[in-house]
Amino acid sequence: MIFVCGELGSGKTTYASQLARTKGYALVEVSDIIKRALGQIERSKLQGHPELDTIVIHELIEAGHDTVVSGARQVSILKGFPLAELVWIEVPEEERFRRLSKRVDNKDPDKTRDAFNIAQLRDQELGLGEVKSYIMSSNKGKIVHG
Repeated sequence: MIFVCGELGSGKTTYASQLARTKGYALVEVSDIIKRALGQIERSKLQGHPELDTIVIHELIEAGHDTVVSGARQVSILKGFPLAELVWIEVPEEERFRRLSKRVDNKDPDKTRDAFNIAQLRDQELGLGEVKSYIMSSNKGKIVHG
């Protein structure tokens, strides 16, 4: 199993998709697992709750070993797979913002910047900084500059 992590707009899905195709692995987006879980339980009850990590880990176990996982934002999920390879995609903030701006249909740059800042703050609250530190300190982790 290979985890591909990074901040908003870093290119996680693009990199993970290419990696999965190259290796012949399945691709799993953590956000898809969470969306399915939120369909059953209110988001406010799951956000930051250990049960959400358990749901994600359980689905990833079912996905099997030959899997590339994109978008984990909690260290507890990574720790659930101690033999997995870990990838952190490092991209400067302005480049990530430029990429996000291309994806957003909003013509007001201030609102786009506000949305970007709010999303970054939410990711940090979820533990993305800890994910980066964990990957950087892991002997199975690597940094990719995108």
